[in-house]
Amino acid sequence: MSQWGEEGKRAPILGCQEAYLQAEVSDMRQACLRRPRCPQSTTLSSRQRRKGRRRGFTLIELMVTVALLATLAAIVIPVYQNYLNKAATARTIAEVRMLDSEIKEHEDSYGELPDTLAELGRRGNLLDYWGNPYEYMKITCEGSSKGQGKCNAPKGARKDKFLVPLNSDYDLYSKGADGDSKAPLTAQASHDDIIRANDGSYVGLASEF
Repeated sequence: MSQWGEEGKRAPILGCQEAYLQAEVSDMRQACLRRPRCPQSTTLSSRQRRKGRRRGFTLIELMVTVALLATLAAIVIPVYQNYLNKAATARTIAEVRMLDSEIKEHEDSYGELPDTLAELGRRGNLLDYWGNPYEYMKITCEGSSKGQGKCNAPKGARKDKFLVPLNSDYDLYSKGADGDSKAPLTAQASHDDIIRANDGSYVGLASEF
């Protein structure tokens, strides 16, 4: 058989195969047109939405978080406030002791107690932790020396729960956080005062004296 004859037989076969392939390509094109153009982007968007939902808080989780924060605040705030109160008390006690030393130095230098804290100079204008001036009151006593004879406590002199004067020489105190004070320590306004008592042997909270 001649070469032409062989090629002549193959030609119909090749033509059928090409037509079959073209039909398949056409079917695939139509199938792609019927499908969404960006299936991958649609799937990715769905995953992103699911991921976003995982990251968000549910109402129960949010309520639990708020409850935990409120519990922590209820514990921490009072502890911190107590620390500040103790620090303020400690500082005020130290300043009362310092003023007490300044008053005694003034007495040693001039032979008498100052009439006011202003006579101490710059330290006499000292303010307590709460921004209030320290209170000072000189007490005069009748007798040969301090602690002997009758003391004429002026009006407003500090007194203990038995209404006995706290000092025989002078009162020195801070009105405390409330900025208010009464002569007897039993008064509610005096409980937070930082006082000098027993002629300087005690300096501290009035409520603890």
